[in-house]
Parts: sequence; structure tokens; C-alpha cells
Amino acid sequence: WRMNVHDEEFSPEATAPALLRRVNAAVRSIVVPGDVNRIRGILMYENAGVVPHEIRGVVWMHLLGISPDDVLERENVAEFSNAARASVNDENQKDQIWKDVLRTRPSLHRFQEERVRNALLRLLSLFCVRHRVAYIQGLNEIIAPFILLEDTGANPRFVYALFSSFISRFARFLLDQDEKRVFGSLKTSFSLFARLLLYHDPELFWHLERNGMSVDVYAASWFITAFARNLTIETLFALWDMLLLEDHVLGIHFFGLALLLDCRDRLRSVDPSHLPETLMKLAPQSAADVKRLWECGSELRLRDTPASYLRLMLSHVSTAPGDPEDDRDSVTSMGENSSLPAASGNAQMVKDFLLEMRQSACLQVSHEDIAVENGGGLMNFQLWDCRTQSEFDSGHIAQAAHLPLENLRAGNDATDEDFGKVLAMCEVVKNQLHVCLIGSGDPRLDAKDVYPLALRLTKAGVPYVSLLRGGIQSVLDLQNGSRPNPRLFETCELVDYDPVRHRAALAERLKTTSTPSKKPPASHASLLATPPHYLRELPSLDIAPPAFLAASVDSSSPGGEAAPNSAKHVRPANLPPIKSNGSMWRPLSRMMSRNPQEMQPDQKQMAEACLWKNCAEPGWLDEPTLSRSVNRIPNGFTVNISKADVMRGLQLFPCRARYEIAMITGLQENADSIAESEGDHVREISSSSEAYARMYVGVSRYYLLLLGPHKSRADLLELLKIRHLTDVARIAFRRSRPDLLTIVLVTDFVEVVKRSKRKKAGGSKSRGFMSFVSSDERLGTQALLDQSERITIFCVMKSTARECVQLIKEHLGHTDTLLAAHAAVQEPQ
Repeated sequence: WRMNVHDEEFSPEATAPALLRRVNAAVRSIVVPGDVNRIRGILMYENAGVVPHEIRGVVWMHLLGISPDDVLERENVAEFSNAARASVNDENQKDQIWKDVLRTRPSLHRFQEERVRNALLRLLSLFCVRHRVAYIQGLNEIIAPFILLEDTGANPRFVYALFSSFISRFARFLLDQDEKRVFGSLKTSFSLFARLLLYHDPELFWHLERNGMSVDVYAASWFITAFARNLTIETLFALWDMLLLEDHVLGIHFFGLALLLDCRDRLRSVDPSHLPETLMKLAPQSAADVKRLWECGSELRLRDTPASYLRLMLSHVSTAPGDPEDDRDSVTSMGENSSLPAASGNAQMVKDFLLEMRQSACLQVSHEDIAVENGGGLMNFQLWDCRTQSEFDSGHIAQAAHLPLENLRAGNDATDEDFGKVLAMCEVVKNQLHVCLIGSGDPRLDAKDVYPLALRLTKAGVPYVSLLRGGIQSVLDLQNGSRPNPRLFETCELVDYDPVRHRAALAERLKTTSTPSKKPPASHASLLATPPHYLRELPSLDIAPPAFLAASVDSSSPGGEAAPNSAKHVRPANLPPIKSNGSMWRPLSRMMSRNPQEMQPDQKQMAEACLWKNCAEPGWLDEPTLSRSVNRIPNGFTVNISKADVMRGLQLFPCRARYEIAMITGLQENADSIAESEGDHVREISSSSEAYARMYVGVSRYYLLLLGPHKSRADLLELLKIRHLTDVARIAFRRSRPDLLTIVLVTDFVEVVKRSKRKKAGGSKSRGFMSFVSSDERLGTQALLDQSERITIFCVMKSTARECVQLIKEHLGHTDTLLAAHAAVQEPQ
């Protein structure tokens, strides 16, 4: 993590004395924590939503439902200090927290002070201990603004109370003790935000997707740090003032949406190679810009987004677990608010809605949106019935127009012509009406017809395209229910409805669209859990699979911690000792080239420990895996980036890259002849395409990786290359292009040549497996095919190049022989 902005020392102007006195009086009049309506009224309507900086800390505490007196009474100074110091230890990720503390707002003098850095380390560690959560990068950015508050920033107890309460209110997913659920929740937030962008501006959405800029690439820091990583202190204070005054947990989502829409022309006109850098640097330039974008986001939320989708988003961000029972912060309300919908407490309902929405790339609305909004609300829906003619004739909504489904299916000669007519109708009402497509409600049918049609409309640039959740069946269920909705009868009147004809038409369509199979029909739940049809094209829209949505904390862990936090990888006792002597050292024994049937039981156990599976598993980059040969990883090896235990210790740097591979070979009789060799045979064996592609450079303590996007799943990356970090021979970049890195890796290995007894009589020889071996294993070998592999990676990293190089240098710091091992390596031409 690195700040995207260069901060300047913040020197706010003094607040008018009369206004300051009124706000102070309103603060003193608070008796019950959370009774802040008077403060909100004064600041929102008389000061344009700006909190006076002289008392910003105290006002923020009251807006979050915290009483300063309660904090001082509850937190004894000595006990608080002792607890903070005791929480700093290696088990609590002390080293990682300290690294992030050093990176926190480096251009501000306050954060260069040793006492402030030590305070940050202790407060972040205390937060992780009290909430029983693992540290996540970005928490340091959230706590930093509270240190800079003029009235409360010097009191660690106030800083901690503000920091903890802010996260409990606006980033509750960070309080989950299960890291899998944390990243699963974050992935779902990305998908919900992507649907928002697709709904409001499909042209911008498709432009970003075609250039590989999915939401997780540029918006991760938005949701994790509430823009703390992206804005200067001045603009961040302005944003958090509005966020706390309006107290809406979706404020960050719609502020980000407004920011994208405000910069849409620049994003669509910039060169694609500069698009990542442009997105990373998106930020308002002044407090006035923050105010304007916040108002724009509020209008998008209130006027142009269906209410049922807002409730779904609210339910998702509000279903994260609260604090542990023994957490001392539970004394206060932590900023919770009764304005959340009742559905926020029903986790199962949220899961069901998310599973159903997962099948459609476009946003889904409920029958209530159609009934209420068409009945005089701010939004007007144009209803399109997308079923067959026979289904439409057996019953439909009176206000719905019928689209000829048979002619809009792919493969029909009239598809383009009829679709052109549909686009012509959309053009007339563009940006005025919201288009809602109505299907049958059967996921087997809608996935083949209605869902692709909605996606096709967005590709053509039609905004505000949605789908009726549950299709026509949801309307029938409500009309025939025990408590029908009277407004639904007024605005969604059913006409020509014949239950017998409707069932017959639906059965006929199922018969004609389904393929014959001996397997029993799948249940509705299993259909919803299957991968959606659009996954290959739009993996970024895929909501976290059911495994994430239904994950639970492992209660068997001590202290209630999640299993990944307490899991430790035990090094097998029979593995050879770990050393680090440069690229020549490889602990893989020659027995890996032998027939398994010839091995002893202990040798078989050793061999199994050296084998890779088809996908990354917990601890796959830890020290014990150094006994495995990196050239034995199977093709198609995948890494699930949503699993915290798999990603632990690995940092990814997005880039556009290509790579070249060259082999240097020479057949030698023994170790002496290797040293006496006069020349090598250089052979180019493979290379990537000439064009740069979207890839990721991965850096861990022992390995350097090159990964690419998976063909069908957004949560997977495909491993292209992996080499030991000590194989890094050179990292270079031009002064004119500091963002263009050239990473050269040189790997030495030998191929054991097995000679038969007939070799002296002129018989043929057979080669064994190509393996990395240590230098001492060369001794006594009858024949070795000495080879060196050179991988040259050319990658463009717009904003993280220096951080990537620095991380490699830090990890290589424990290897003193790196320069000696690669002193003879030359930079490729």
C-alpha cells in the first residue's frame, strides 16, 4: 500500500466565533449519546456540512454515538497503556504493522515523529487484539486522520475510540474474525458496486472492463479505507464530515460512483496504457469538489437507484458480526443507527437475494419498486415482457410491452433488425425512463433469454437496465397470496391471466429449450448456486460464491479466533536443512528422477513432500516448499486470491507485461568439464505474445511469481511462472520510463543423463528428469546436461514500481550471497 497523493501540511481557517459558540452549546446540551439532531441541523444547513476544526474530534465522537466522558471513565490511563504495549508482539503481526506505520502519510511531519509512530503501532495492535481480528493493510490509513484532529488527536484513548467506532459503523466487514469472510464480503461489495456503475453508465463500465480495469483494481482502497488512502487531509476531512453528518453507510459507494461519472470523459479519452494510473489518481482537488460530488452521489442514491437494491446493499454491509462480547468498546453504540432496514438482521435473506442476483449481470429490482415508483415516485419504469407470445397471451401486466422473444434469440436472422427496433425505442426514453425486463421467473429459461438480452442492451449503451427479481412468477405469487399488495393491483394490473394456459405455455417452453438428459431435473437452489452464464465475459460481476456467503467462524479455535489466524505450518522433520546460497542451491534430491517403485518408504514420503498440486494451498509459499522443484508445477496451476490463508505472505503488483524465455545448454561429462566449458548453446524456447497483457507480479519472501487472469473466474489467477527470489539477477528501468521495469531471472539446473551398460559399446543413452540440484550433487555424476534458464520480464507499473523493487530488496536482505551468485550475469540486449 502506498499513498496516491502527496499531502501538504493542513492549516484550516478559523471558524466564525458565533457559529463555534452555537455548536459548542449544542454539544454541551447532549444528554443521551447519539442525540445529535441539533448539531446536524446547525452544521448541515448553516455551515454547508463542514464541522469546525477546533472541535471536530468531539463532534465526530458524538456523531458516532460516543460520549467523551464515558471514554475517560471507562478507559483507565494506566490499564489502557499497559494493554496497548502488551498487544505489540510477533504473533500480532508486529512487523507488518510497523512497515505500514512507516508508510503512513510520509509527507506530513507529524507522522515522522517517533512517539507518533509508536502510538500508531500500539493502537493498531490493540485494535486487533480486542476485536480478535487479523491486521489488514489499510487500517493504518483509517486511524491516521484521527491523530491529526486538533482537539482529540493528542489523547490515545480518544483516538482509539474514534477509530474503533468509525470502523464498526462504516467498515463492519473488517471486524469479522474469519479472513475468508472478510475478503468474500469485500468481493461482494465490488460486484454490487460494479452493477451500480453498469446501471448508471454502461458505456463507462464497458470501457473500463474492455481495458481490464475491474472494480477490484482501482476501488479496493475506497471501500477498505473510506478514501483515506486516496485523498489529502483537507479533502478527507471534508468527506468524512459529510459521511458522519448524513450517517449513511452507503455514502462511500455513491461518492465513488459520482467520482467516476464526473471523470467519465477523461477516463474514456485517456490512452489505455495510462488508464490504471488515471484511475488510481482519481480524487477531488478541494473541499468544494467533495461537497459537489457528495451531493451528486446523494442524488444518484435517492432519485436514480431502485429502493430494493439500496436495501440489499445496506443489508450486505450491515450483516457483518459485531464486536466480541468481552470487547470493552461494546459499552457504546459504536455508531449503529436504527435507520437501517429490518432486513439487515436477516442474514439468510441477504444470502438468498445475492445468490439470485448472482445469475444476472444486471441489477435486479423488486415488484415494490415498480408499484411504488410508477405510482408517482421519482423513478418511472418502462416494463418489457420478454417471454414467448403464448406465455404473454396467458397473462401479463397491463402496463408491460411485449418484446418478440423468438426474434431476439441469438441465431435468428431477424435478430439484428428486431434488436435495432428495441434500441430505437430506448433512444426515445434514454435517461428518462428506467427499463425493466420481465422474464418467466424460472432461472433455466431466464439465463438463456432475459439475462443475455439485458446484458446486450447495456453493451449498446442503454442506461438504467434492470430485471424484475423472480420474473412474472413473483407478481403472480403476490396477487394470489394471502396478503396481496393493493398498490400492486393499481400499477401492475394482471390482464388475460389464465392459470391453466400459463402452466401449459411454460411447460411447452421448458420442453423446447431444455436438452434431453437422463439426470433428474436440478432443484431451484442448485440452479442458483451454479456459475452464471456471463462469468467468462464479466468475472468481475460475479458475487462471492455460496461458500463465502455461508462461511462460519471455527469455534474450535482458541479465543474464538478464525482457523486461518491460528494455523501454523509445521516443517516436516525429514526435510533437508534450509540454506540460501543463490540460484545454484536446490534442495531437491536426485531421487525425484527415480521410479517411485524403487524408493524406500522414507524416500517416498520425502518425494510426496516435494510435489505440487493443481492449485495453491495454505502455506504453498512458506519455507518448507523450498524442497519442491519449481519446474514441476503442473500447467494450469491456479491461485485463489480470495483465500487469505493462500495469499498470506504474497503481495501482488498489477501491471501490463510480457516475458521472454531463453535456455543456455551444454552437455558436460562431469563437474570438472563443466568449469572448463568454452561455450554454451543458447536456444530460445518460448516467449509471450508481442503485445503487453494484463498480469500480476507476485513477491513473497522466497519466490517471485508472474500470474495472469483466469479465463472464467475472477477470484482465480493462473500461475504463468514461478522462480526462487534468489534467481533475480537484475532489475533495471530507464530514467525516461521509470514505470517500465525489466526483471531478469537466471536459474541454473542440470538434467541427469542416465547411461546404460551398453553405452561404452555404442549403445544409446536415455535422459532422466530435468531437476534443480545442489552443487554438491553434481559430484560423482557420470553425465550432466548443464542448463541455465533466463527469464526476462518486461512490465509496466504506473504507481507501484518502486514499491515492488523495494519489497524484493527487503526480502533479499537475508541472503548475503545474492551478488556473488549472480556477479557474472549481464543485462540482456
